Amino acid sequence: MDLPYPVERISEADFYFDRKIAVDDVLQGIPGLFLQSRYGNHDVRISMRGFGSRSNTGIRGIRILLDGIPESEPDGQTRIEAIDFNALGAIELIRGNVSSAYTNAPGGVINFISDLLPGPSSILSFNQFGSFGLRSNGIKAKFNGVEHRTLASYADHSADGYRPHSSDDWQILNAGAQLISEGGLSTLALHLYYVDGIIHLPGSLTKEQFDADPWQANPREVARDARRLTKKGRLGVRYNTFFGDKNQHEIEVTGYGTMKYFERLARTYRIFNRNGVGMSAHYTGKLPLFGSANEFTAGFDAFYQSGPVEEYQNIGGVKGDRLDALTNEAIGNNGVFLQDILTIVPDRLDLLIALRYDNMTFAADDRLFGLRNSSRQFNRTTPKAALNYKLTPHVAAYASYGLSFDTPADNEMDNYPTSSNPTPLLNPDLMAQKSKNLEAGIKGS
Repeated sequence: MDLPYPVERISEADFYFDRKIAVDDVLQGIPGLFLQSRYGNHDVRISMRGFGSRSNTGIRGIRILLDGIPESEPDGQTRIEAIDFNALGAIELIRGNVSSAYTNAPGGVINFISDLLPGPSSILSFNQFGSFGLRSNGIKAKFNGVEHRTLASYADHSADGYRPHSSDDWQILNAGAQLISEGGLSTLALHLYYVDGIIHLPGSLTKEQFDADPWQANPREVARDARRLTKKGRLGVRYNTFFGDKNQHEIEVTGYGTMKYFERLARTYRIFNRNGVGMSAHYTGKLPLFGSANEFTAGFDAFYQSGPVEEYQNIGGVKGDRLDALTNEAIGNNGVFLQDILTIVPDRLDLLIALRYDNMTFAADDRLFGLRNSSRQFNRTTPKAALNYKLTPHVAAYASYGLSFDTPADNEMDNYPTSSNPTPLLNPDLMAQKSKNLEAGIKGS
């Protein structure tokens, strides 16, 4: 109620008995949120207040976090195959522009939180069965003590799909541990996951094909054996501590590494290898200003990812022997931010001032034709100001104005023959999306 944002927190109890196959199963009913699932939990499109609707596949304009660590790529593109909804303890959402705090987040932020939360130790077996060969089985175990919490889960999912050539098969492993100091002022947490899966793509249909048989697969995609193979993992470590006479200071530091291997079969056979490393840190101090309560936060975050992309002929779903293209792609983003929340009228009126600077870089090196090497850079400062007024302890009115910044995704940066310079790999004409956001609302609990 103290923040000038529409904030939603969903606990595990809210979706405990729901189907948990795709993200729309656990986030249905959230105002301002539109979810469209293409193949189960694959190619999910999430639109929050219109942002994200321009993406045909994947999630854009909305920052996706898993345990506070970016699941979004450095360029903002997100796929959420690695999230096991049975392993979650809570989900937090901020709707509306939060570009002053997160990169590529003009539409909002969704943070999926693993079940490293207070509660009794337990072992849970989950088993779901459905039509079209759907089977989802797994186990989750958590062991909690006064000064430690541990979690491990494994999920095995498969389905035939309701169209030919649309089966998928996934295994997801999640694990985490948290050490808590005596008194609970400091925590050290470890988060990791590994996912291995494959999905076959039935393809889109023409109007004539749909009229003839709306359930058929596109014959061209079947002939290509169009499919996506995904293997990816992540390891993250976070340290958080409160200190000072009244514990009015807080520091949090997070570091993580990622590995990704993709095979994408369509017109060609492409192999992606990507490794990434990231870090974030922030300091928060509750220090009076002009005799009023005041909370100041400063922080930074950075995420860098690179690796080669190989392209071969796709011969009926088999990789050809000839290497047709070899490109090394690198994407990096880093940002710094400041935020201050000043209480103007105690227990009534708060003023938020925030400022963030983002720098995003793209680099593409053609290993077979070096003249096509290219790079692009995008940067912008995104300020925000907001007021939050409590009408009662449980009802608040708020208003905000801020700028947002959303860079193109890597797969949107491909050059084209009619650009101002068709030689480089990266499009020299494409610019970032910028917007101005004015919001006013009322909320209660």
